[in-house]
Amino acid sequence: MKLRTGPGILVLGAGMVGTAAAWHLARLGHRVVLVDTHPIGDAPDPDDAHVIDPEAGPAIAAASDALDLGGPAAGAPTGCRLAALIRDLFDFTDPLDREDRAERARALAGLCRLAPLEHRRMARVAGAEALYRDTGRIRVYRSRAGFAAAASLHAAADRAGIDHRCLDGDELLDLEPDLAPIAHRAVWWPQTRTVASPAALLRVIGAAFLAEGGRFVIGDARSLRRGGEGWTVATRSGEISARRVLLALGAASQTLLAMFGVRLPFAVPSRRCLRFQTDGETRLGRPVLDVEGGYGLTPITAGVRLTTGFGIAAPVGGPPKLRPLDRVTASARQLFPLGRWIEAAEELRRRAAFTDGLPVMGRAPGLPDAWLDLGQDARAFALGPICGRLIAEAMSGRPTALPLTPFGAERFGSGW
Repeated sequence: MKLRTGPGILVLGAGMVGTAAAWHLARLGHRVVLVDTHPIGDAPDPDDAHVIDPEAGPAIAAASDALDLGGPAAGAPTGCRLAALIRDLFDFTDPLDREDRAERARALAGLCRLAPLEHRRMARVAGAEALYRDTGRIRVYRSRAGFAAAASLHAAADRAGIDHRCLDGDELLDLEPDLAPIAHRAVWWPQTRTVASPAALLRVIGAAFLAEGGRFVIGDARSLRRGGEGWTVATRSGEISARRVLLALGAASQTLLAMFGVRLPFAVPSRRCLRFQTDGETRLGRPVLDVEGGYGLTPITAGVRLTTGFGIAAPVGGPPKLRPLDRVTASARQLFPLGRWIEAAEELRRRAAFTDGLPVMGRAPGLPDAWLDLGQDARAFALGPICGRLIAEAMSGRPTALPLTPFGAERFGSGW
């Protein structure tokens, strides 16, 4: 097929990470083609964490404080998913010294602090604000000890000026009357935003990208090849070439990079998502995280979704260590009257992450004019807009809103 002269940049992957990056690049004046196997917003939904939570930054900062004070990584605030993920990752990788871990935790905290602001900016510019829900999220603590363990998180949130409100049992039931009265305390984070339909949001961002002069085509990233002074990919519209390429394919990037001899220390965090009907009389008004139970409940159109904690497949491709579903489900039923389990809706979600808990943003090692924006794990939806902004600024030769050095692939050296 005849080779078509194409854009300045190919972006491979039209999830939130790739679509946001393509949109930012187009807004900075680049000629961009976004490539995926599904239309924007039509791919099977890969992300269950459609939560943009301002508390994530303070949570990780609190974890880094614990490391600075000599506490173990396991001493990170109970319920901090990212800190827990980092801890689990370190269980099977060579340990870093405490200072290095704390520095990387602080870098991740900075990224998470900017994420909600960039979501708001993107939604405002693209006209997507109506798709966000501002009900906040509740963290439930069943025991006095569990609540006390979160003190460093609450202190970090105070320092950051992030609103959070401690609730006793009656106050919790005023917000969520269908929860069982079993909580010692709960904390409501009213600034946390959720998105009812991530697919709808992606389609709005995709439309905004096209309005900026971008182009979307159906294509296969596995056809990517280097030739002459650029990169070429096969699409339904013919082969398209560009001088530069950005890989934003999540876990699929591992296979693609291996085709070009690039090995990075991927990990595969995994979790299960189950969906339950409700009886029509009960409802959940906002996401609820049972911190000590290790699961989250999220209201969806057809009922409630239960999401387990993470397991880690190590090495990559190994069996994930997932929480037993019967125990998690039984615990959830103590808190909320789940209805019938929708068996066909159960999903095993695998993520792209790296063994130090940070995403990779920057140039691909050893590949001319190839860039990476991947490894955001379960926070791909939350971090996609800010990561897209940072990578677009870097590819445009502009100062970045955060230093990208901690996120560069070079941090892994050549030992892989």
